[in-house]
Amino acid sequence: MLKRLLSITLAMVMIFTLCAIGTPATAIVDTSIFYGDIDGDEKITTKDAQLALRVAAGLEVIADPEAFARGDINGDGSITVYDARQILRSCTLDLNLQPSGAFSGFEGYVGSGMSITTEDQAIAVFNALLNRIKTEKAGFTRSEAVEVKLFDFEDMAFKGYNFSNETADSVSDTIKGYLVTESTPELAQTIIKGQNSDNAMSAETETYVSKLSAKDVYGIKASAEATENGTYLTISIALADCELSNVGQTAYDDVFNPAMLQESTDSVIEEIFGSGTSEDARTKELINAVLTVVIDTETAQVVSYTTTYQSRVFLKKASVGLSNILSVDFTDLEYITQITVVYDQFSW
Repeated sequence: MLKRLLSITLAMVMIFTLCAIGTPATAIVDTSIFYGDIDGDEKITTKDAQLALRVAAGLEVIADPEAFARGDINGDGSITVYDARQILRSCTLDLNLQPSGAFSGFEGYVGSGMSITTEDQAIAVFNALLNRIKTEKAGFTRSEAVEVKLFDFEDMAFKGYNFSNETADSVSDTIKGYLVTESTPELAQTIIKGQNSDNAMSAETETYVSKLSAKDVYGIKASAEATENGTYLTISIALADCELSNVGQTAYDDVFNPAMLQESTDSVIEEIFGSGTSEDARTKELINAVLTVVIDTETAQVVSYTTTYQSRVFLKKASVGLSNILSVDFTDLEYITQITVVYDQFSW
Protein backbone atom coordinates (compact mmCIF):
# COMPACT_ATOMS: atom_id res chain seq x y z
CA MET A 1 0.00 0.00 0.00
CA LEU A 2 2.81 2.39 0.87
CA LYS A 3 4.50 1.77 -2.47
CA ARG A 4 1.19 2.34 -4.24
CA LEU A 5 0.61 5.63 -2.39
CA LEU A 6 4.16 6.70 -3.12
CA SER A 7 3.80 5.93 -6.82
CA ILE A 8 0.55 7.91 -6.93
CA THR A 9 2.14 10.82 -5.07
CA LEU A 10 5.13 11.00 -7.41
CA ALA A 11 2.91 10.61 -10.44
CA MET A 12 0.71 13.51 -9.29
CA VAL A 13 3.79 15.63 -8.68
CA MET A 14 5.13 14.91 -12.17
CA ILE A 15 1.78 15.45 -13.90
CA PHE A 16 1.21 18.72 -12.06
CA THR A 17 4.67 19.99 -12.88
CA LEU A 18 4.60 18.93 -16.51
CA CYS A 19 1.28 20.74 -16.95
CA ALA A 20 2.78 23.83 -15.37
CA ILE A 21 5.97 23.97 -17.43
CA GLY A 22 4.75 22.52 -20.72
CA THR A 23 6.50 19.78 -22.61
CA PRO A 24 10.24 20.06 -22.14
CA ALA A 25 12.81 18.97 -24.68
CA THR A 26 14.06 15.42 -24.38
CA ALA A 27 17.78 15.77 -25.10
CA ILE A 28 20.54 16.40 -22.61
CA VAL A 29 23.62 18.34 -23.72
CA ASP A 30 25.51 16.18 -26.22
CA THR A 31 28.91 15.52 -24.65
CA SER A 32 30.28 14.05 -27.90
CA ILE A 33 30.25 17.43 -29.69
CA PHE A 34 33.64 19.11 -30.08
CA TYR A 35 32.38 22.64 -29.52
CA GLY A 36 34.24 25.34 -31.46
CA ASP A 37 35.59 23.08 -34.20
CA ILE A 38 33.19 24.22 -36.92
CA ASP A 39 35.28 23.12 -39.90
CA GLY A 40 35.83 19.65 -38.43
CA ASP A 41 39.63 19.59 -38.54
CA GLU A 42 39.73 18.43 -34.89
CA LYS A 43 41.20 21.69 -33.57
CA ILE A 44 39.86 25.12 -32.71
CA THR A 45 41.46 27.94 -34.69
CA THR A 46 40.82 31.55 -35.67
CA LYS A 47 39.37 30.15 -38.90
CA ASP A 48 36.51 28.67 -36.84
CA ALA A 49 36.01 32.01 -35.08
CA GLN A 50 35.92 33.87 -38.39
CA LEU A 51 33.41 31.40 -39.79
CA ALA A 52 31.18 31.81 -36.73
CA LEU A 53 31.35 35.59 -37.08
CA ARG A 54 30.37 35.41 -40.75
CA VAL A 55 27.39 33.21 -39.86
CA ALA A 56 26.40 35.59 -37.08
CA ALA A 57 26.56 38.52 -39.54
CA GLY A 58 24.42 36.67 -42.08
CA LEU A 59 27.24 36.43 -44.60
CA GLU A 60 27.41 32.65 -44.61
CA VAL A 61 25.16 29.68 -43.88
CA ILE A 62 26.22 26.35 -42.35
CA ALA A 63 24.07 23.61 -43.85
CA ASP A 64 25.77 20.70 -42.09
CA PRO A 65 23.82 20.19 -38.82
CA GLU A 66 26.84 18.64 -37.07
CA ALA A 67 29.07 21.58 -38.01
CA PHE A 68 26.34 23.98 -36.90
CA ALA A 69 26.06 22.22 -33.51
CA ARG A 70 29.82 22.56 -33.02
CA GLY A 71 29.53 26.31 -33.58
CA ASP A 72 26.51 26.81 -31.33
CA ILE A 73 28.50 27.01 -28.10
CA ASN A 74 25.66 27.86 -25.74
CA GLY A 75 23.14 25.59 -27.46
CA ASP A 76 20.54 28.28 -28.08
CA GLY A 77 19.85 27.10 -31.64
CA SER A 78 21.77 29.85 -33.42
CA ILE A 79 25.36 30.94 -34.01
CA THR A 80 25.79 34.48 -32.72
CA VAL A 81 28.53 36.97 -31.94
CA TYR A 82 28.67 35.40 -28.48
CA ASP A 83 29.61 32.03 -29.99
CA ALA A 84 32.23 33.65 -32.26
CA ARG A 85 33.75 35.46 -29.28
CA GLN A 86 33.89 32.24 -27.25
CA ILE A 87 35.67 30.43 -30.07
CA LEU A 88 38.16 33.28 -30.47
CA ARG A 89 38.83 33.28 -26.73
CA SER A 90 39.46 29.56 -26.92
CA CYS A 91 42.20 30.26 -29.48
CA THR A 92 43.80 33.25 -27.75
CA LEU A 93 43.28 32.40 -24.06
CA ASP A 94 43.40 28.61 -24.34
CA LEU A 95 39.93 28.30 -22.81
CA ASN A 96 38.14 24.98 -22.78
CA LEU A 97 34.78 25.23 -24.57
CA GLN A 98 33.72 21.70 -23.73
CA PRO A 99 31.20 21.55 -20.86
CA SER A 100 32.93 19.85 -17.96
CA GLY A 101 30.02 18.93 -15.70
CA ALA A 102 30.44 16.81 -12.62
CA PHE A 103 28.64 14.04 -14.48
CA SER A 104 26.82 13.69 -17.77
CA GLY A 105 23.97 11.74 -19.30
CA PHE A 106 21.01 10.23 -17.46
CA GLU A 107 20.75 7.63 -14.73
CA GLY A 108 17.20 6.79 -13.73
CA TYR A 109 15.84 4.67 -10.92
CA VAL A 110 13.26 1.90 -10.68
CA GLY A 111 12.42 0.21 -7.39
CA SER A 112 10.73 0.57 -3.99
CA GLY A 113 7.51 1.60 -5.65
CA MET A 114 9.20 4.45 -7.56
CA SER A 115 9.84 4.70 -11.28
CA ILE A 116 11.90 7.50 -12.80
CA THR A 117 12.87 6.31 -16.26
CA THR A 118 13.12 9.49 -18.33
CA GLU A 119 14.87 12.85 -18.06
CA ASP A 120 11.51 14.61 -18.22
CA GLN A 121 10.18 12.68 -15.24
CA ALA A 122 13.28 13.42 -13.17
CA ILE A 123 13.19 17.13 -14.02
CA ALA A 124 9.47 17.32 -13.24
CA VAL A 125 9.90 15.80 -9.79
CA PHE A 126 13.01 17.91 -9.11
CA ASN A 127 11.20 21.13 -10.06
CA ALA A 128 8.17 20.29 -7.97
CA LEU A 129 10.30 19.59 -4.90
CA LEU A 130 12.54 22.62 -5.34
CA ASN A 131 9.58 24.92 -5.92
CA ARG A 132 7.95 23.68 -2.73
CA ILE A 133 11.09 24.72 -0.85
CA LYS A 134 11.22 28.12 -2.51
CA THR A 135 7.54 28.99 -2.05
CA GLU A 136 6.26 27.05 0.97
CA LYS A 137 9.27 26.77 3.28
CA ALA A 138 8.48 27.74 6.87
CA GLY A 139 12.04 27.48 8.12
CA PHE A 140 15.36 25.75 7.55
CA THR A 141 19.07 26.07 8.19
CA ARG A 142 21.74 27.17 5.76
CA SER A 143 25.51 26.56 5.91
CA GLU A 144 28.22 27.42 3.41
CA ALA A 145 31.79 26.36 2.64
CA VAL A 146 34.11 28.16 0.23
CA GLU A 147 37.38 26.90 -1.21
CA VAL A 148 39.72 28.76 -3.56
CA LYS A 149 42.20 26.74 -5.60
CA LEU A 150 44.98 28.14 -7.73
CA PHE A 151 45.61 26.10 -10.85
CA ASP A 152 48.26 27.47 -13.16
CA PHE A 153 51.27 29.80 -13.00
CA GLU A 154 52.53 29.94 -16.55
CA ASP A 155 54.67 33.02 -16.01
CA MET A 156 55.56 35.34 -13.15
CA ALA A 157 57.57 38.56 -13.15
CA PHE A 158 58.78 40.16 -9.94
CA LYS A 159 59.00 43.94 -9.81
CA GLY A 160 61.63 45.50 -7.60
CA TYR A 161 63.74 42.41 -6.99
CA ASN A 162 66.01 40.10 -8.94
CA PHE A 163 65.94 36.56 -7.61
CA SER A 164 67.94 33.45 -8.20
CA ASN A 165 65.91 30.53 -9.54
CA GLU A 166 65.86 28.88 -6.13
CA THR A 167 64.63 32.03 -4.39
CA ALA A 168 62.06 32.64 -7.12
CA ASP A 169 60.65 29.16 -6.55
CA SER A 170 60.41 29.89 -2.83
CA VAL A 171 58.59 33.16 -3.47
CA SER A 172 56.30 31.35 -5.89
CA ASP A 173 55.34 28.85 -3.19
CA THR A 174 54.70 31.72 -0.77
CA ILE A 175 52.37 33.42 -3.24
CA LYS A 176 50.52 30.21 -3.92
CA GLY A 177 50.00 29.81 -0.18
CA TYR A 178 48.71 33.37 -0.06
CA LEU A 179 46.19 32.83 -2.83
CA VAL A 180 45.07 29.28 -2.11
CA THR A 181 42.70 29.35 0.84
CA GLU A 182 39.98 27.22 2.27
CA SER A 183 37.34 28.67 4.53
CA THR A 184 35.94 26.89 7.55
CA PRO A 185 32.29 26.02 6.91
CA GLU A 186 30.19 28.60 8.67
CA LEU A 187 27.81 27.60 11.40
CA ALA A 188 24.35 26.81 10.12
CA GLN A 189 22.21 29.91 9.99
CA THR A 190 18.56 29.48 10.89
CA ILE A 191 16.27 31.00 8.28
CA ILE A 192 12.70 31.70 9.41
CA LYS A 193 10.05 32.71 6.94
CA GLY A 194 8.87 36.26 7.55
CA GLN A 195 11.82 37.13 9.79
CA ASN A 196 14.85 36.95 7.52
CA SER A 197 15.62 36.31 3.87
CA ASP A 198 17.72 33.86 1.92
CA ASN A 199 18.54 35.38 -1.44
CA ALA A 200 21.28 32.83 -2.17
CA MET A 201 18.61 30.19 -2.46
CA SER A 202 15.97 32.12 -4.34
CA ALA A 203 15.59 35.35 -6.23
CA GLU A 204 13.95 38.45 -4.78
CA THR A 205 10.50 37.03 -4.14
CA GLU A 206 8.93 33.78 -3.06
CA THR A 207 7.25 33.46 -6.44
CA TYR A 208 10.60 32.59 -8.02
CA VAL A 209 10.50 28.95 -9.12
CA SER A 210 12.67 26.49 -10.99
CA LYS A 211 11.87 26.25 -14.69
CA LEU A 212 14.51 23.70 -15.66
CA SER A 213 13.87 21.36 -18.55
CA ALA A 214 15.87 18.39 -19.80
CA LYS A 215 17.45 20.45 -22.58
CA ASP A 216 18.96 22.80 -19.96
CA VAL A 217 20.99 20.26 -18.07
CA TYR A 218 24.18 18.29 -18.53
CA GLY A 219 23.32 15.26 -16.46
CA ILE A 220 20.65 13.76 -14.20
CA LYS A 221 20.99 11.09 -11.54
CA ALA A 222 18.16 9.51 -9.55
CA SER A 223 18.65 7.03 -6.72
CA ALA A 224 17.01 5.81 -3.54
CA GLU A 225 18.36 4.60 -0.22
CA ALA A 226 16.55 2.59 2.41
CA THR A 227 17.54 3.30 6.02
CA GLU A 228 16.13 2.40 9.39
CA ASN A 229 14.42 5.79 9.37
CA GLY A 230 12.80 5.32 5.98
CA THR A 231 13.48 5.47 2.25
CA TYR A 232 15.01 8.58 0.72
CA LEU A 233 14.89 9.59 -2.94
CA THR A 234 17.83 11.66 -4.25
CA ILE A 235 17.79 13.57 -7.53
CA SER A 236 20.96 15.36 -8.67
CA ILE A 237 21.09 17.78 -11.58
CA ALA A 238 24.35 18.87 -13.28
CA LEU A 239 24.33 22.12 -15.26
CA ALA A 240 26.49 22.83 -18.29
CA ASP A 241 29.29 25.40 -18.07
CA CYS A 242 28.67 29.01 -18.97
CA GLU A 243 30.25 32.44 -18.82
CA LEU A 244 29.04 34.74 -16.08
CA SER A 245 28.47 37.45 -18.68
CA ASN A 246 25.93 35.17 -20.34
CA VAL A 247 24.47 33.53 -17.21
CA GLY A 248 21.07 35.19 -17.64
CA GLN A 249 20.54 33.21 -20.87
CA THR A 250 21.34 29.83 -19.32
CA ALA A 251 19.80 27.32 -16.95
CA TYR A 252 21.59 28.98 -14.02
CA ASP A 253 19.12 31.83 -14.25
CA ASP A 254 16.32 29.37 -13.43
CA VAL A 255 17.76 28.07 -10.16
CA PHE A 256 20.33 30.61 -8.93
CA ASN A 257 20.43 34.34 -8.38
CA PRO A 258 22.78 35.36 -11.24
CA ALA A 259 23.51 38.80 -9.80
CA MET A 260 24.75 37.20 -6.59
CA LEU A 261 26.97 34.76 -8.50
CA GLN A 262 28.51 37.66 -10.40
CA GLU A 263 28.99 39.70 -7.24
CA SER A 264 30.64 36.88 -5.30
CA THR A 265 33.12 36.20 -8.12
CA ASP A 266 33.97 39.88 -8.47
CA SER A 267 34.56 40.15 -4.73
CA VAL A 268 37.15 37.34 -4.86
CA ILE A 269 39.01 39.10 -7.68
CA GLU A 270 38.87 42.38 -5.79
CA GLU A 271 40.10 40.80 -2.56
CA ILE A 272 43.09 39.06 -4.14
CA PHE A 273 44.08 41.34 -6.99
CA GLY A 274 42.58 44.70 -6.02
CA SER A 275 40.95 46.94 -8.58
CA GLY A 276 43.90 46.91 -10.97
CA THR A 277 42.67 43.99 -13.07
CA SER A 278 40.59 45.30 -15.96
CA GLU A 279 37.42 43.56 -17.09
CA ASP A 280 38.86 42.73 -20.52
CA ALA A 281 41.64 40.75 -18.85
CA ARG A 282 39.17 38.42 -17.13
CA THR A 283 37.14 35.48 -18.27
CA LYS A 284 34.69 34.21 -15.68
CA GLU A 285 32.84 30.92 -16.00
CA LEU A 286 30.58 28.73 -13.91
CA ILE A 287 31.50 25.05 -14.06
CA ASN A 288 30.66 21.77 -12.34
CA ALA A 289 27.39 23.00 -10.85
CA VAL A 290 25.36 20.27 -9.13
CA LEU A 291 21.97 20.65 -7.46
CA THR A 292 20.85 17.81 -5.19
CA VAL A 293 17.47 17.42 -3.52
CA VAL A 294 16.62 14.60 -1.09
CA ILE A 295 13.04 13.65 -0.23
CA ASP A 296 11.56 11.39 2.44
CA THR A 297 9.37 9.15 0.31
CA GLU A 298 7.01 8.30 3.19
CA THR A 299 6.16 11.89 4.11
CA ALA A 300 6.89 13.46 0.69
CA GLN A 301 8.85 16.18 2.53
CA VAL A 302 12.21 17.56 1.39
CA VAL A 303 15.03 16.53 3.73
CA SER A 304 17.87 18.57 2.22
CA TYR A 305 18.84 20.66 -0.77
CA THR A 306 22.51 21.19 -1.65
CA THR A 307 24.05 23.42 -4.31
CA THR A 308 27.67 23.11 -5.34
CA TYR A 309 29.25 25.18 -8.08
CA GLN A 310 32.66 26.37 -9.15
CA SER A 311 33.48 29.82 -10.44
CA ARG A 312 36.47 29.63 -12.81
CA VAL A 313 38.42 32.82 -13.46
CA PHE A 314 41.07 33.10 -16.12
CA LEU A 315 43.21 36.24 -15.82
CA LYS A 316 45.22 37.23 -18.87
CA LYS A 317 47.25 39.59 -16.70
CA ALA A 318 47.05 40.51 -13.04
CA SER A 319 49.22 41.96 -10.30
CA VAL A 320 49.52 41.31 -6.57
CA GLY A 321 51.29 43.74 -4.25
CA LEU A 322 53.17 41.90 -1.51
CA SER A 323 54.72 44.99 0.08
CA ASN A 324 55.48 48.65 -0.64
CA ILE A 325 58.45 47.69 -2.79
CA LEU A 326 57.53 44.23 -4.06
CA SER A 327 54.73 43.20 -6.36
CA VAL A 328 54.20 40.26 -8.64
CA ASP A 329 52.80 40.34 -12.16
CA PHE A 330 50.97 37.23 -13.35
CA THR A 331 50.09 36.21 -16.88
CA ASP A 332 47.69 33.43 -17.86
CA LEU A 333 46.60 32.78 -14.29
CA GLU A 334 43.67 30.45 -13.60
CA TYR A 335 41.93 29.73 -10.32
CA ILE A 336 38.67 28.18 -9.22
CA THR A 337 36.42 29.10 -6.32
CA GLN A 338 34.16 26.28 -5.17
CA ILE A 339 31.08 27.11 -3.11
CA THR A 340 28.90 24.53 -1.40
CA VAL A 341 25.67 25.58 0.29
CA VAL A 342 23.57 23.13 2.30
CA TYR A 343 19.95 23.74 3.23
CA ASP A 344 18.38 21.29 5.67
CA GLN A 345 16.35 20.92 8.88
CA PHE A 346 13.28 22.12 7.02
CA SER A 347 10.12 22.84 8.96
CA TRP A 348 6.93 22.79 6.90
